[in-house]
Amino acid sequence: MPSYHVSTCIENNIIMAATILVVSMCLFFGSINAGTYDDMFALHTDVLTNYSKHIRPVTNQDSPMYVTFVFSMPYFLDFDAVTGRFTVLASIYVGWIDGKLTWNPANYGNIQTSYFSHTQVWTPGLIISTSVDSDSLTPTSSITVYSSGYASTIYTKVVTSSCSPDITYYPYDVHNCSLVFSVMEPYSVVDLNVPTNADYYEFTDNLFWEMSRTKTEKYYASNYTAMVEISYSLERRPTYLLYTIVLPVCLLNFVTLLAFILPAESGERVSFATTMLLTLTMYMTIMSDSIPNTSDPVSILTVSLMIKLIISAIIVLCVIITLCVYNSSEDRPIPTWMVYSCNIKPKRVVQSDKDVVGDILDPNSKRPAVTWQIIGKRLDIAFLVLFLAIMLIETIYNTVRISYRL
Repeated sequence: MPSYHVSTCIENNIIMAATILVVSMCLFFGSINAGTYDDMFALHTDVLTNYSKHIRPVTNQDSPMYVTFVFSMPYFLDFDAVTGRFTVLASIYVGWIDGKLTWNPANYGNIQTSYFSHTQVWTPGLIISTSVDSDSLTPTSSITVYSSGYASTIYTKVVTSSCSPDITYYPYDVHNCSLVFSVMEPYSVVDLNVPTNADYYEFTDNLFWEMSRTKTEKYYASNYTAMVEISYSLERRPTYLLYTIVLPVCLLNFVTLLAFILPAESGERVSFATTMLLTLTMYMTIMSDSIPNTSDPVSILTVSLMIKLIISAIIVLCVIITLCVYNSSEDRPIPTWMVYSCNIKPKRVVQSDKDVVGDILDPNSKRPAVTWQIIGKRLDIAFLVLFLAIMLIETIYNTVRISYRL
């Protein structure tokens, strides 16, 4: 037989023998450490004998039961800035020492850990003080108990909490919301311990909000109960709202100024200004669903949009005035104050013992005669500059206030 065949057979036998040895050791030690159904039944029967879930499992009933409280938020579901409802999926880990649930693992098939229902053993009664729905919490997992008596469980529930919204700087608004948890007994009976170095896992990614935990604070309420407050800061992501609300409204507002540049002879100035006003009004009506409808406080953006709407309405009125001036009869005298207010230096003539401005040209002067058309054009320029300055100042001022929350 060739040598390489002999070596291959030897290697295969060694591998097979090692595999059998490892499997045998696992089965042997596993059978030693694993308890049977009868062992677990005996364990439950013994530890639950003379056990009442309505009595705190502490030897000295005058001392408080200390419960470890660790809060995490796997999912942030929604926040309604109008109703002030803050909805999250809350997951709470609690742990305590149950002095009545202890055993010697050697007597029960080396069982180190057992699981009980919350209807069998004592559990701390937790409530949500800021909830707008049901405030009671019930363990959603089995009570894990170790042979040393340490017990733990997890409360998981969709929590809708009340929150005071502040949309002053919408869409750059920031809201401070809190979840407050407490126990049903005074702190002399059940007290909460909040680890300061707990590793919180939280899912904070959201399409509309950037969320971060600001603080976790424990305090005692006036009714002598221990309370834990978890505070969050919610900052709106404004990019979508800027592109769909702010920029279109600003563009429509500035486009309305083109009514002063449009030639008066075209006969479309009033219709153009009116169309832009109606377009702005309809757009604001459509987007009103995107802006939180609250009266206290009123967002700066809402006030800014109303100012833009009023400016557009005044522009329509000014366009009508300039057209009336432009189309005035040439026989109608032009008042002196109107000429000087338009920065025109006219030639004065005396007619019927009254100083009026006529259309008489000085033969030695190249200056055109002062007419109603010239007055109308000067008014167009004046209104264009005036409303452009007002729009720029209002837009820049409110944009800075909203962006920097001033």
